[in-house]
Amino acid sequence: MQETRTDPAVEMRRASLQLFARHGYEATSLQDVADAVGYTKANVLYHFGSKQGLFDAAVGPGVEDFERLIGRLRADPHLRDPDHIARVFVEFLFDHLDEVDLFINRASTLAEQPLVRRANELIDGLVELSLGAAPDSDRQLRIDIAFSGVAYCIASAHRAERESVPLDEELRERFIGAIVAIASID
Repeated sequence: MQETRTDPAVEMRRASLQLFARHGYEATSLQDVADAVGYTKANVLYHFGSKQGLFDAAVGPGVEDFERLIGRLRADPHLRDPDHIARVFVEFLFDHLDEVDLFINRASTLAEQPLVRRANELIDGLVELSLGAAPDSDRQLRIDIAFSGVAYCIASAHRAERESVPLDEELRERFIGAIVAIASID
């Protein structure tokens, strides 16, 4: 029986995201992506036009998802409860593990990427929403540390998961608790 493949563009986006996260944008070639999915480099160029086009197609949906999340939080003040913000942030991170890995572990080489700059602006917006009506520099520092620390731990666990450290529900709840605890210290 012949096995059916998914859409080639979907396969290429998924493989490129994993390769960019694992090896970096600069170290990943279009040929690497083509080899990973069993297509030719010409197929990759046909679908995305360039390596930058492939990067944007691979990373863009995650940034758009984050933008929608921040938009929902901005639109409804009832959603700005610290526990809720921590929960939706951690859930977002778990749903976008390769993007988190890429942004955390390759940040210095991606600083000029427009989508990365946009994601960083969105993170700043999440911190502002978490601060609420009474911004406080000490609390902002704690929130920054909580969000970035949890994102780093999730990226590290995701890399280790390939070597059997599971990202399970218990760990998810512990990350949410850590954000709430660190952000609420007075």
